[in-house]
Amino acid sequence: MLTLKDIKEDEKMRANILQDLTPWENISDDVISHINEVSHMDIMHPERIDLERMVSELEALVEYYFIIDVHDCQAFLCLMRKDKKIGIVEEIPRKLLLKAIKGEGGAINMSGQYPIDDKVREWLKNQLQKEVQ
Repeated sequence: MLTLKDIKEDEKMRANILQDLTPWENISDDVISHINEVSHMDIMHPERIDLERMVSELEALVEYYFIIDVHDCQAFLCLMRKDKKIGIVEEIPRKLLLKAIKGEGGAINMSGQYPIDDKVREWLKNQLQKEVQ
């Protein structure tokens, strides 16, 4: 499993994650624009649309994401890539995770996966923008 230090040392991954921490509302305009561009170009010739390429390009917009994984009454901030857990960030204050879980109607004794909230997102951005130590 990757650690926060590993993530920070990998410049490409760090850049992708910082971009992916952008709230989805801000990215969705790019997705819609891309779909519209493809639709307008090929509306008269749908056989020209390369759906596999289009899906691949759209998936690339959000390559990494974070979730809060709760089990055995413990919360973990996990880095995910295409639905696979690839890292755990242990440095995050537990209080931030608990607030995010509660904000989603969950609790530390309710196993499951929860989205990160704005406070966790800000903490991650701050950490990823710091120099590697």
